[in-house]
Amino acid sequence: MENKTKPDTVSGAAEALDSNTNEQFPDMASRGLAPIDSPSVELVDLTRSIRNRMPHSGTQPVPMIWPSSTHAESASARGGGFSTGSMAMLLSDHSGTHVDAWNHLDPGPDADDIAEMPLTDFFIAQAAAIDVPGFRPDETIPTAVLLAGLDALPEAVEGLLIRTAAVPEPPPTPQTYLNGFPGLDGSSVHALADRGVRLIGVDTRSVDTAASEFGDNLQPAHRACLHRHVVALENLIIPVDLCGRIFELWVLPLKIVKGTGSPVRAVARL
Repeated sequence: MENKTKPDTVSGAAEALDSNTNEQFPDMASRGLAPIDSPSVELVDLTRSIRNRMPHSGTQPVPMIWPSSTHAESASARGGGFSTGSMAMLLSDHSGTHVDAWNHLDPGPDADDIAEMPLTDFFIAQAAAIDVPGFRPDETIPTAVLLAGLDALPEAVEGLLIRTAAVPEPPPTPQTYLNGFPGLDGSSVHALADRGVRLIGVDTRSVDTAASEFGDNLQPAHRACLHRHVVALENLIIPVDLCGRIFELWVLPLKIVKGTGSPVRAVARL
């Protein structure tokens, strides 16, 4: 019997890219989106590169990538001929471009880990990007600015990517990565959620300001994301020419059991 259930695994999401994509996601067909293999489809990579010893938050391990098996070692072990190479990695589940799971923010035993969060509920969305450059490090981006950007879009969206242009790729210094960016507050998250936004993406390491990681009002944007079940997508690259455009956003996490988040390959499908 043919399985008609909504895909909620990585393999199920992959199946959504086959010939029945428009059947499983009728929103694509209603918007006139071409099949994924059509020459008219443009895919824009929004993902920062994962590098050995790249800048990282102080609560996370230093990202390390090293050869676990070289082609020379493989060829020698096999007596020459065909060889293989592989790399080993030590990474946080919040390395690079990543999404947060509910158990990252909620210590309760019932909080979903990243493997339990349905893909099509949280990580595939009609989205747009808005451009809000010029804010200083640790400055809070006003809610009115974000809502004005949202209201200027030609269609309603479920995912909103916020381009601050504060952190280049790669970051010029660890300090830029750690502290050189503005952020949101809780009221902005609530206001966007009231407009139907269920995923907020930023081109910095956090949806909050770095200053909010200490003090009395700890990470209000993260706490509001948990309260409203809005996914935080962090550390993106957002091209300026993507701003103001509507696209299909895919940010598929690794299926890490008990993972509090996951690196993703973030892609805009135009």
